[in-house]
Amino acid sequence: MPELPEVESTARFLQKKVKGAVISKVVVNFEKLVNYPSVQSFKSDLKGARILDVQRRAKFLVFNLEKEKGHLTHLFSHLRMSGSYSIQSGSNSRGKHEHVIFVLCDGREIRYSDVRKFGRFNLTSLYDEFTSGLGPEPLDVSFTSRDFVERIRQYSAAIKPLLLNQSVIAGIGNIYADEALWSSGIHPCSKASILPRVRLARLYESIVRILGEAIDSRGTDFGDRVVYKGGYIPKIYGRSDQRCLKCGNKIKKIVVAQRGTHVCLKCQRQPTYVRQKV
Repeated sequence: MPELPEVESTARFLQKKVKGAVISKVVVNFEKLVNYPSVQSFKSDLKGARILDVQRRAKFLVFNLEKEKGHLTHLFSHLRMSGSYSIQSGSNSRGKHEHVIFVLCDGREIRYSDVRKFGRFNLTSLYDEFTSGLGPEPLDVSFTSRDFVERIRQYSAAIKPLLLNQSVIAGIGNIYADEALWSSGIHPCSKASILPRVRLARLYESIVRILGEAIDSRGTDFGDRVVYKGGYIPKIYGRSDQRCLKCGNKIKKIVVAQRGTHVCLKCQRQPTYVRQKV
């Protein structure tokens, strides 16, 4: 599933290509992708809207739109497992997986492709209401190491599920949670509330650094074309039974909160209270 770096990379690509463009028509070939409003309203409300910019909030792409002067609308797009965007000439034939097409007045098309059809669109003027349940952005300069430590230590749950919980901190998924925990030497089953502050501060630093590196590399490319030529190479995620790049110990894949999790049991010591099948 695309995470913060992949979505951020997509937002920057779209911002560069379509900022200021006007939507002349919307084609929806798979209606279940439109969560809100109705498909008919979705198409009519977007017709004639100008794309002011494209941003990211958590794992959502956000198209900020203006149809009437001073009246802003926000199109939230969640890529889920396999969603991706491309900019095509209107003269190019459309692929079978291009389910939502935003036809622009300049003849180009923003095409949303989704092999698994899990993505979702929400069109709303209530930005704050839609995002109210999301946690802070880990790369927001106003969200400091101290803020992170205080927020995380409120919870007695295992640290990895907390990092994946979008209401606790926004944008992190399975890949970068594993990467950050390995980098900071924390076992994913460690209880957040009893982790020393200094170790949580180290985790915060790892999260910020790794997300920044991944964004600079356009994210992780697993060949599913969610991001094209993403250059970030995970250090532990997806490397079960390979050697740890720090110590040479064999990387294990375990299950934490029903999620496949990669861990080096030498670099990330398992707490005595954890009994995890390996």
